[in-house]
Amino acid sequence: MQQPRITVLIPTYRRPVLLRAALESVRNQSRLDLIAAVIVSENSSDPGSEEICRDFADLPIRFLRQTIALETYCHFARIVELAETEHVALLGDDDMWGRYHIEEAARQLSAHQNAVAYIGGAAIVSDSSRAISSPYQLVAQSRIPPYSDRFTDCWVWSAQEMLLASLLCTPLNMWAIVGRRDKLLKAMEVFTEPNQGIDADRIMIWELSRLGEIVIGREMSLFYRVHGDNACARLFAESPSHHRQASHAYTKRMLQEASDMGIDARALWLDMISRMTPQQWNDVRNFQGNVEGSRDALVAAWGDDAGHPRNPDLKAMVRDIPPPFLHRALARIMRKTT
Repeated sequence: MQQPRITVLIPTYRRPVLLRAALESVRNQSRLDLIAAVIVSENSSDPGSEEICRDFADLPIRFLRQTIALETYCHFARIVELAETEHVALLGDDDMWGRYHIEEAARQLSAHQNAVAYIGGAAIVSDSSRAISSPYQLVAQSRIPPYSDRFTDCWVWSAQEMLLASLLCTPLNMWAIVGRRDKLLKAMEVFTEPNQGIDADRIMIWELSRLGEIVIGREMSLFYRVHGDNACARLFAESPSHHRQASHAYTKRMLQEASDMGIDARALWLDMISRMTPQQWNDVRNFQGNVEGSRDALVAAWGDDAGHPRNPDLKAMVRDIPPPFLHRALARIMRKTT
């Protein structure tokens, strides 16, 4: 089966040193033959990024500069319009791909012809230490059904799975997306709306899942760097109340759109959080500063029970605590006593 040719898209803003590392991770891909073009779009007059691109003449690189600076998320959508291939791969100028990201994305998209996108795993790399953590997919890994099989080659999510993973925080990183250009453009229409929050990528990925299945990779594809010039951290520090309000609005919107699709989001959510441990819940809450806005939206829609996990009931303990060889026996006992 023929694998897709992919255009790499890197929006940048005055960060030539970080951009170099991003481009080096592209150059280091195991299947450079799958990369049709690399487009770097500078959203300022800074000349540094163009100079860096000249050092990568071995890549099919195209540099362009926005004559009028765009809003951050509008810039992301604009660069997708410039691609000429059916599939595109997004990469932040301060992030880095793992060596097999493009190869694995092409393999999975070839195997899942109906999928609109592939999203690989992401790890956070901090400038303040050598530690690498992976808080993305915390909700997803807790109890959502596709994650119950840890040995699968990948997971294929419908809008329902993506909804559960996205109601509180951003479970997947947009810079690990390789997807169909037309579907991404449609999903990124939300980026042109006013009053964007720092988790606008959360609503974008949700909108993308409404357009078709998304393949979730189990391989670590992206190293997402947290540093002093990190745009999300800076924007949240400048106006935390705005971003909590935006996050509240995103969750409210997702609930309405899920209802329009016939998804019983409340029942699914309450079932999922009833299975989460307190530690899993705390990990999710501590992941992003704007989570409180999302949680408040759930409480407003569904009541206090939606805002925190309940103590697990006896049936959940039977299912989750004992080793597998005891599950069937204990389940039979439970059926006899209920």
